[in-house]
Amino acid sequence: MANLLPPTSANFIAGIPNQLLLDSNGAITPVSWTFIADPSAPWLNLKDNGDGTALLTGTPPVGTSGSFSPKIDPVAAATFTLINPFPVNVDNIPVFSSSTSAAFTVGTEGSFSIDTTQGSVSLDAVRSLPSGLSLSSGSTPSISGTAVPGTGGQYEITLDDNAGAAGSTSQSLTLNVWETPQITSANTATFFVGMPGSFAVTTIGFPNLSAHPAPLIELPTSPTEGDGMSFGVSVVPADLQFSNLNPQGLLTGTLTIQGTPSAADMGLHQVSITAQNGVGAAAQQTLMLNIVKVTGPAPASGRKCNGTYNGTFNGDVTVSAGQNCIFLAGGINGNVRVHGGGLALANVKVSGDVLVHGASAFSIGDGSEVTGHLHIENVASGSTTNQICGAKLDGNVLVLRNATPIQMGSLSDSSCLGNSFGGDAALKKSHQCSAF
Repeated sequence: MANLLPPTSANFIAGIPNQLLLDSNGAITPVSWTFIADPSAPWLNLKDNGDGTALLTGTPPVGTSGSFSPKIDPVAAATFTLINPFPVNVDNIPVFSSSTSAAFTVGTEGSFSIDTTQGSVSLDAVRSLPSGLSLSSGSTPSISGTAVPGTGGQYEITLDDNAGAAGSTSQSLTLNVWETPQITSANTATFFVGMPGSFAVTTIGFPNLSAHPAPLIELPTSPTEGDGMSFGVSVVPADLQFSNLNPQGLLTGTLTIQGTPSAADMGLHQVSITAQNGVGAAAQQTLMLNIVKVTGPAPASGRKCNGTYNGTFNGDVTVSAGQNCIFLAGGINGNVRVHGGGLALANVKVSGDVLVHGASAFSIGDGSEVTGHLHIENVASGSTTNQICGAKLDGNVLVLRNATPIQMGSLSDSSCLGNSFGGDAALKKSHQCSAF
């Protein structure tokens, strides 16, 4: 004699496919299953698996509820069994049947269909969709659109389904927005001989953090493999190292170049950097890595600024003929006057005005800031370097009666970035070659 093992009833939900595996024991001869349908539940079916088990399946139509009583029992060969009712209870409630994850790619139009048994779908007000994507809650609800640059990342959102009298439900949706990598840090960096230094190559793009330690990672070919961001770096000076590992040994989207350069490393180095994460083409940048030997932390006098410095000088600075004043870090808390000498500023803040005139050469470079006014007047012809690239100019800028070209940013030259202006800018009667 065959006996039906628990469970001896089933709970189904209207509007979705349901199934329940039934099992038996106690028989010493082959078992077959008897199924007598409930006329009010024609959507129920039983499949005999031929191994003492059977699979009960059914998709009750939306709106179906209550208890139904087909008769189901296992029957051993050469025996007689009374076929008993097998209650199937159906709940008419809303249910999400679509995936709990979705993926979009920045810049590419996409769509994700949201499947529910019934009701109206809305987005939980606590979490919004990334810019460029929206929810359509019509008869076929979906999330669609084109994610805008900078929105790459993973978003955990909540979908609500309200079916009125049938009730409501919610589902968490993991939304991955893949984004091609871009290198966002400057393409210039300066290190000083004998001094520890560090420079971070930063990126945007998703994914960026790997899901497993670096030794297990090959070059990313797909964003779904968990390889994060991978960097390629050409040769750097011998005393510098580079890595994008975090303390847990996972790859990240930030590459750090660090170390203490020696005199043998001095000079300007072109370092080719690539970043890729399995989404689109790899990002590429040529980093101009300058390793210099400094004269000292700051000039001893504001009247004699002739050397390469990385400190902060308090007071006014005058650069005269024959002097070459280079500040590669730190600042000048005062005014700067250049008359016949050379001035170069990089990653330096000048808290006062800067005046350049006469047979002078100057470069106000990336990361520098002039909080006062900048006047470039009567610069003589023959000066070799006269440019303002990637600087922040808070005051007024006056370029007047110069006999040599003055470059102020470039629309085509990546080595001379554009500038930020906080005041008025005037160009008058100058021999100019300028782009803002």
